[in-house]
Amino acid sequence: MLYSEWKSKEIKKISILVKPCVLVLFCIGFLTGCNDASKPEKQWTHAVNSMYSAAISIDGHFAVVSSINHGTGYWGLAKNQRLYTWSHGKKDEQAILHVAISSDNSHVVTADKNSFVVWDTLKGTSIGYWKMKSHIKSVAISNRGRYVLIGLVNDKAQHIDLLTGRRLEFLGHEGTINYVDLSSDGKYALTMANDYKVLFWNTKTAQVIHSWQYDARIRLGLISPSLKYAFISVTGSTFDVWDLNTGKKVSKLEGGTREGIISAAAFSKNEERLVTGSADGTIRLWQVSSGKRLQTWLSKVKRFFIPNGAIIYAVGFSHNQQSVITEASSGKGQVWKID
Repeated sequence: MLYSEWKSKEIKKISILVKPCVLVLFCIGFLTGCNDASKPEKQWTHAVNSMYSAAISIDGHFAVVSSINHGTGYWGLAKNQRLYTWSHGKKDEQAILHVAISSDNSHVVTADKNSFVVWDTLKGTSIGYWKMKSHIKSVAISNRGRYVLIGLVNDKAQHIDLLTGRRLEFLGHEGTINYVDLSSDGKYALTMANDYKVLFWNTKTAQVIHSWQYDARIRLGLISPSLKYAFISVTGSTFDVWDLNTGKKVSKLEGGTREGIISAAAFSKNEERLVTGSADGTIRLWQVSSGKRLQTWLSKVKRFFIPNGAIIYAVGFSHNQQSVITEASSGKGQVWKID
């Protein structure tokens, strides 16, 4: 066989192999491009490259975004205004890794690896700086900024009264405290640790009110606005809603492992719905009483013409409860319409 004949046959073989692949890629692109269900109503850039952490206020008016290049911004979402820029010091040395907003929007707590600062959102100034002896994993703050709850690597949680200076060191866990939440009045705490245990306890007495044991790492948990429910997310397997009065399970979110790792969650004001964000950029709306999924969106980032998911760092509801607000690792703040 002549070289020219052999080369011609090989080219034909390659062409036959390539055509189906091109067709598949075209179909994927077509389907992706036509997915209008995941288009946000609004979109803002809150970080140019990426972010460390974020929080959205319970009324949907404000967001705190800790970015890699531009410090921590406190944003008014109605006009998308950067109201304040906060920092703990040099960016490389004291990156703000954890943030939280009080339910009344009066104060924000920001934390780096070993210290935290509480900020007055009316004035934009700090009211104090506190150093911790162990690495910080999670933070929460009460109304009026009086109480702060800190989850630590040394298996302890600290409840601090910033008015009196009282510190309660909670010793109920036997593992790193991964996540904490605090009731709006600061009187009740929810803590989750590497001992696979979730504890709901009184911050005056440190007495445990409810205890739930799991068989995998608990990633996050939160208390509903009126202290009615707690939501618990366990690594890739279980997502439960518990009644904080009885300690009994209310519902289990449908889907299980298919829902992926939940990275953020928030209750609606009336506590009938729950919104969750995942590490793959998926946002889901749930009915609390049944665990039924009501709606799904996808936050995308286009890289090399391929849409990829972005980690959802914070979720919340708009003031009128008709939209969902998210902050993602892409640096984008987005608003999604609820059907």
